Amino acid sequence: MRAKNIFAAAIFLAALGVRAGLPEGDLLEGIQPGADGKIDILEVFSHQDDESIYGGGAVLKAVKDPRVRLHILCMTFDQTSGAIKNLKITPDQSGRIRVKELESAAAVYGTDDVIQFNYPSRSLEKVGDEKLIQEIQDVIVLTDAEIVITHDPAGITGHWDHVTCSRVATEAFKRSSAQALYYPTLPKGMYRIALLFKTYRTKGEPAVPDFKVMIREEKKLKRLACMEHASQMLYTTVGRDMSLFFIMNHEYFKKLDKNKGISDK
Repeated sequence: MRAKNIFAAAIFLAALGVRAGLPEGDLLEGIQPGADGKIDILEVFSHQDDESIYGGGAVLKAVKDPRVRLHILCMTFDQTSGAIKNLKITPDQSGRIRVKELESAAAVYGTDDVIQFNYPSRSLEKVGDEKLIQEIQDVIVLTDAEIVITHDPAGITGHWDHVTCSRVATEAFKRSSAQALYYPTLPKGMYRIALLFKTYRTKGEPAVPDFKVMIREEKKLKRLACMEHASQMLYTTVGRDMSLFFIMNHEYFKKLDKNKGISDK
């Protein structure tokens, strides 16, 4: 009952957040196309489904612009999903299913390419930051990205992989020629609710959003992309816990802008 009450409070805060005083914006504002006239967006996330849950609506809005090319980098091959027990499958089957689910979700976005790293889930903090930073830098160069999108420093759920991914992707961005990095995040009140569900002991300060993106027209497609990750949405608690993100008419972002100085935190 307590969890239901907390979740009801989260939904209420989400409704209030729509009317919050943050300015409206979008991911392409202030971004200069590359020499080929294109704007390349690189999403760097820990797990299959993160690319859709966190900021998927704003990305769907951005890819309507014919100049935009979208690239998705997923850092882990997930062999720890709660679906393993419920579906009675092996860890390797879970990983392969999740990779295929990401490919299906990518089709909803019209993604240009999906890049899949093979680190085990829950292992990123053990790999070593410099190795991960260099690998992400290589992908930024490969995709010629003007925009990078990744987890915010607290990862919303506090998952170890989210926090590590945010840290290394942010540093890779700082060392790159990309123009802007975005953290999908939440207003402070909503973040407090999210952290009540946190089950991971990690450090990281939530990013404070500086603008919001209206996604009312993109909500159905965002939900479709999320539901392509059926093993998570139907056979783990992810679908229940993330349902808040399906009803929100806005998504919230913090922007680190090279043009304004990398000190924006």
